[in-house]
Amino acid sequence: SPVLFTFDNKRLIVESNRGRDKTAIFEFDPSTAKEGKLIAEHPTVDMGSVSYSRKRKVLTTANYTTWKGERQFLDKEAETMFKSVEKKLPGYEIAFISTNKAEDKYIVATFNDKSRGKRYLYDKASDTLEFIADISPWLPENALSDMKPISYQARDGLTINGYLTLPKGGAVKNLPVIVNPHGGPWARDQWRFNPEVQFLA
Repeated sequence: SPVLFTFDNKRLIVESNRGRDKTAIFEFDPSTAKEGKLIAEHPTVDMGSVSYSRKRKVLTTANYTTWKGERQFLDKEAETMFKSVEKKLPGYEIAFISTNKAEDKYIVATFNDKSRGKRYLYDKASDTLEFIADISPWLPENALSDMKPISYQARDGLTINGYLTLPKGGAVKNLPVIVNPHGGPWARDQWRFNPEVQFLA
């Protein structure tokens, strides 16, 4: 699955699982139709999207999902920036969702299992965040339920991963169970705010 051209426009960056069980990120040579340099892989899950700097012409992260979204850093500058912002927003997952052409100002999104999140403007030069908006300020996080990762073995020996959300407060026993399957064999649910799950809990 092509992701983008290399910055010299001679090869492709692709996601591929040819000859392997898990999808990894490769350079791909269209003249030979073969994968070349391995860029990123994970031993237990498929790799997902790749992020890059349009200005600096470098790949920055290779992204994947275990029980929540994670990333392999491919660029030190991006890693330093990400970790700095992450420290300023404890308790939340973060994502850089937009930038200007100079790549010195970014829109940062936050979220977790009990919040649709907030948006901030990040100034790279001053390493500061400016609050923009709360997506759903009417939903108090302390009133919502935790989404916890679980896993169990299927009859064929493969591990099934999922999430368990329990009602807030009260004894955790003799509860009804609602099984909410995801939408297909190539998709998976993710650890984040799910309004249907919170409503049912």
